[in-house]
Amino acid sequence: MSDLVLTQVVDRVALITVNDPDRRNAVTAEMSAGLRAAVSAAEANHGVHAVVVTGAGKAFCAGADLTALGEATVNGLRVIYDGFLAVADCKLPTIAAVN
Repeated sequence: MSDLVLTQVVDRVALITVNDPDRRNAVTAEMSAGLRAAVSAAEANHGVHAVVVTGAGKAFCAGADLTALGEATVNGLRVIYDGFLAVADCKLPTIAAVN
């Protein structure tokens, strides 16, 4: 997983941080894949009982990266939003810590 998504587990809570504050955490395909991987890892970890998703810097998430969005096909759109769909479908109690 790249530095675009950071994960730590503290007191049975997985803290997942989207980490591209210079771009207001705009979602790219790479960030989306990292987010899905982080959610999957949290769900697979029997020591994790909840998930908190937040964004680094001043913004939680600006949405999809407009350049990637403009170039995306239907399948490309699914790739870009796949990470947040993983959050939506997460089996664990999930909190969005929005700045």
